[in-house]
Amino acid sequence: MTPSDWLRTEARIVRPFKDSEDILSEVGFRLFDRDEFSVEEVLCKENMVSDQVMPAFKLDFDAEKIENDLCIPVDSVRLIISVEDRLLKKRILHTDMSASQAKSQRIDLSPDFCHQFSWVGPMRFTVALVLAENRKAPLGEASRAGNWLAKKEFVLSMTKDSSLFRIESVPPERFEQFGLLRDTAYFVHILTEDFNQSFEDLSGLFTIYMNESVSLMLSRTEESKHGQALARIVYSDIVATILGTCFSYLSLDEEVQVGGFLHTAIDRISKNTGIETRSIVAMGREPGNCRLRALLQSETGLTKALVSVTTKS
Repeated sequence: MTPSDWLRTEARIVRPFKDSEDILSEVGFRLFDRDEFSVEEVLCKENMVSDQVMPAFKLDFDAEKIENDLCIPVDSVRLIISVEDRLLKKRILHTDMSASQAKSQRIDLSPDFCHQFSWVGPMRFTVALVLAENRKAPLGEASRAGNWLAKKEFVLSMTKDSSLFRIESVPPERFEQFGLLRDTAYFVHILTEDFNQSFEDLSGLFTIYMNESVSLMLSRTEESKHGQALARIVYSDIVATILGTCFSYLSLDEEVQVGGFLHTAIDRISKNTGIETRSIVAMGREPGNCRLRALLQSETGLTKALVSVTTKS
């Protein structure tokens, strides 16, 4: 089969062989030369320059397990590595070799290969064992050349930075760890009850996870009027959720401490809207935070953004 054939068939959903999922579990990946190889499948990084990345795979798997557990000759199995840039909608095959030759090797992605990608959006690095030729098999099992026997994906999510907080772009399965559905758009994970504390790193206060498909959509449309309006809707809702949680933990007789996260956020909103901080505090203490949410719509310029969507340029 040609490389284009691998890419067309490898991704098809075919039920893997029993106990085949863990064959590639010890395969490691690193993004920079200074990093150690890791078997973790989700990496969150800030925006990068393609000249700085030096991706590499450490192939550590038991080829005999293919013959013993799957009853398939190792020489009938290929190992492939592909890279997908979700922003550019580009997927390129990098490695195609016999599984018997691949074990215990290190595979480096060359600078020339890396320069084909944007490195500004979600990316997937896939290692898969696939059939090298057609075979007779029970219904539902891999039988066509290119069908995968085992697969491991390393997902690179870019951390978006805003003036107030950072957003992690994550795959849908990440939300299942919080008891949420896979199609969750974004989730604010609150990590503390004390938002009056001063801070240097907001990661100790809360983490914001955004479905990578939503993040990709916002990245691709950020220059359009529709994209800017959607971004403001998401932003105002996230800030309202965070501030609503802040005030829910603040007792009625507790003051907002100068220098703390809550004070910093309120002061920012006050400067952008002209509303006194004490009035914002009063809105935050109201049940439902309805007026606070409305204020944030104004603070983010949501009305103007929505009107511009239907305004002819």
